[in-house]
Amino acid sequence: MKDITKIGELILGRYEVVEPLGQGGQAIVVKALDKQTGNQIVIKQLITPPGDPNYHEAVARFKRAANVRINHQNVVDPIDYQEQDGQHYIIMPLVDGVTLGSKMLNSGGKLPIKEAEGILTDAAHGLGAIHAKGYVHRDIKPENIMIRPDGHVRIVDLGVCRNISEKTITSGQQIIGSLPWMSPEQVQHPEQVDGRSDLYSLSAIGYGMLTGMPPVKGNTPEEIITSIFTYMPPSPRQLDPTIPVHLDQACMRLLEKLPENRFQTAQEFIAALTGTTPTVRAGCFCIGCGTPAQPGARYCHNCGTALTAVQNQPARCLACGRPTGQETLCTACGRPFGNSRHHLCFTTGSLAGMTFRVPEGIFSVGCNELSPKDFHISKQHFFVACTNGTVCVQDAGSINKTFVAGRFAQGPVLLLHGQEVCIAGNKATYNHN
Repeated sequence: MKDITKIGELILGRYEVVEPLGQGGQAIVVKALDKQTGNQIVIKQLITPPGDPNYHEAVARFKRAANVRINHQNVVDPIDYQEQDGQHYIIMPLVDGVTLGSKMLNSGGKLPIKEAEGILTDAAHGLGAIHAKGYVHRDIKPENIMIRPDGHVRIVDLGVCRNISEKTITSGQQIIGSLPWMSPEQVQHPEQVDGRSDLYSLSAIGYGMLTGMPPVKGNTPEEIITSIFTYMPPSPRQLDPTIPVHLDQACMRLLEKLPENRFQTAQEFIAALTGTTPTVRAGCFCIGCGTPAQPGARYCHNCGTALTAVQNQPARCLACGRPTGQETLCTACGRPFGNSRHHLCFTTGSLAGMTFRVPEGIFSVGCNELSPKDFHISKQHFFVACTNGTVCVQDAGSINKTFVAGRFAQGPVLLLHGQEVCIAGNKATYNHN
């Protein structure tokens, strides 16, 4: 294999190596001078050896990446693809600036809130363009996000991207991507992910920018993989109360383990980041009064509350925590929702923007049903009894207590319409209609 890391080496009879930039598992990247144009460019060389069982797949993926054209200001497209003497090269433009990884490292890991928000917004626009062309990036990490001198973002390295309309050509089950930023489904089925996996990775990076740490634990690959599937980190606001609620909630929404519980598109994420109000989807509820929202509405037809991006999500069953929409029976736990509609609509805390429907029966509720990421909620926090059209709650011996109308619910308390229920600092309004 030709050594393209040697300064002064001439590649393809045209490009003179100026500086090695890095090496990954499948490629070497160098900065080079185009002797024909005088421009500095970047060369990426495939280093997977022909004897490797994944060689043909790696070559095919390399060629596909070289032909991707997104044509968006926040994405760097390849310039050319060349082969010579059995070696494979992708020629890319050189982006003036630094990687987000370097920027985070130089700042101790944590960036100013406004700067982090701007980077997330730009990167989300870039991902939206990639997804609109039918591709999934699959390697969103700080090293693949360039920050230009003007502060704007460009996503680089489409080397492992996949066109979701194509059948997989993967012969093995190797992990594709960078572990600390990968979604659960990317670890499990790397050739079946869609754009929601990229958004998870972007949110993981956002979490790192806001808190100074990744949203996973562990030092070995095995420990990190276990963490990806089982660990939900505390929300950024729990670590830094100065982080705006909308930014905190937008990031944590995308860190949900199940893709269907996240924002479904980059546009939804951008709306949450910028505060714009998209029209609601079917199955959503007003956070102000608990009334089912009309699909396409921007305001509740019953009380006039704005149907914001944060609450633009289906309600969940209070007994099991799974999304329910407006069904009469929870498809996850099988509990029925009675003729009287009971809702807990959270307005503050890590649960802000979430609505829970109260099904019939007697059951306990804790962090597993409400939010595994909120460590202030006990595993068994309070009891609920929903019978004969009424709802009673009682604290279950939790550490941070359950309050109704400002009073500790030590015994069963009958809820009245409009009353405030506080669960470990998460405040909700009980609505009955």
